[in-house]
Amino acid sequence: MNFFLVNIYGINSHALEAVDLYDKTKDKLTGNIQSILTSVLTACAHGGLVKEAQRIFDDIPNEKRSVNIWNTLVSIEYRMIQVAFFLTGREECFISCNRDHMVQ
Repeated sequence: MNFFLVNIYGINSHALEAVDLYDKTKDKLTGNIQSILTSVLTACAHGGLVKEAQRIFDDIPNEKRSVNIWNTLVSIEYRMIQVAFFLTGREECFISCNRDHMVQ
């Protein structure tokens, strides 16, 4: 499997399919594995699949966790925080709380 298939699913709003394809073929990865991992994690980010992304990330050996992979995981977490604030309407409270408690 090359990363193009996972990437195509991810960029076309088919995150679940990208994760499913990755899960079925992860033991037979060939080519640029870093790109495949980044693509599947990016698909999770765009699809809001936080648990799936965390599971995939946890399965990546430490020596294969590149800066790109770490950045993608941070991006997923940040996007979910943004969604939570949007859905709960608590962003103003968060901003106000940070402003009130900043170290001067």
